[in-house]
Amino acid sequence: MPQPIYLDWFTPHSKYGFAMKPLSHQDYPYVGHDFVLSVDTNSYGFRDDEFSIAEDSTKVRIALLGDSYLFGHGVTVAERLDTHLARVLEREGLSAEVMNCGVPGWGTRTEILFALDHLEELRPDIVVLVFCGNDPSNDRGDVIPRFSDPDHPLYGLKRFVRNHSHVYRLGLKYRTTTRHRRGARAELAKHGTANFDAQTASVITDEDWERTLGMIRAFHEDFLAFNPKGQMAVLATAPDNDGIGRQLASLTNGMDLRYLDIKEAFTAITPEERRTPWDSHWGPKVHEIAGRAIAAWILEHHGE
Repeated sequence: MPQPIYLDWFTPHSKYGFAMKPLSHQDYPYVGHDFVLSVDTNSYGFRDDEFSIAEDSTKVRIALLGDSYLFGHGVTVAERLDTHLARVLEREGLSAEVMNCGVPGWGTRTEILFALDHLEELRPDIVVLVFCGNDPSNDRGDVIPRFSDPDHPLYGLKRFVRNHSHVYRLGLKYRTTTRHRRGARAELAKHGTANFDAQTASVITDEDWERTLGMIRAFHEDFLAFNPKGQMAVLATAPDNDGIGRQLASLTNGMDLRYLDIKEAFTAITPEERRTPWDSHWGPKVHEIAGRAIAAWILEHHGE
C-alpha cells in the first residue's frame, strides 16, 4: 500500500482500492538530500507520457506492470528501466511503444486487474511483470489505505507541515516503518513456516505464493486469449533472493512465459549501486540492467 507521505499522489478507486491521480504534478523532496522526485502523470495516472492508442501495426506494444520499483521511486524518468528498454530497442531498429503502468503500492492482483480492464486499449504484444517481494502479501487484499480528507479543517496545515518539515516526515516515516515491521513480526509468529522478505519486511506464506502464482498463470492465459502471439515475462525486484527466484522460475513454460533472471548482473555491482542514497529502491544502475535484460529477451524472442 502507499505510504502516508505519498498519499497526496493517490485517489481512492472503487475497483483497485487506490490509483494515482491522472494529469497531475508533484515534486517530492527526500528528507536530508538534495534530490527532488518530480512526478507528472498521464491520463491513466501513470508516471509516463500519454500512451498511443491509435492503430499502428508497425510498433511492438510493450506493457510494463509493477509497483514503486517500476514507477521509479528515487530516480528520474530518464534513468528508469523503460527508458533504457526503449533506447536499446530503437538502437536495434525495433519500433516500440513502451507503456510504464507502475503504481506504488499495487500488488500483482491489482496490476492484473488493471491490465485485464485495459487490454483493448493498450493492445500489448508483450507484457512484463516487475514482481516485488511483498506482492503476495498485498494480494491478500486485507489492507486498505486511508486517504487524507481535503475538506478537513486541518488538511491544509498538515499538508504544509508534511511537505516542509523534515523532522515531521522523518517521524512519520519512522512510525510507519515501525508499525509495518511490528505487524510483520506478528504475522511471522502466527505462520511458523512463512517466508520473510527482507527487501519489503513482508511475511509470505505458502498460501500467499500459491494464490499469486495462480493469478499470474491465469492472467497469462487471458492475455494469450486476447493476443495468441503475445509474449510475457516476469522479473524480480530482488533478483538475489533465491527463494523468490525459484517461485518465479516455476512460471516459465519454455514458450511464451519466462522468468528473466538478472541475479548475475545484479550481484556484480556494488551494494551502493543497487539502491538510491535516499531510499531502498533500485538505483539507476539496476534500472539499466533490468531495461537491457528485457530488451535482450525481446530482441531474441519477439515473433516466436
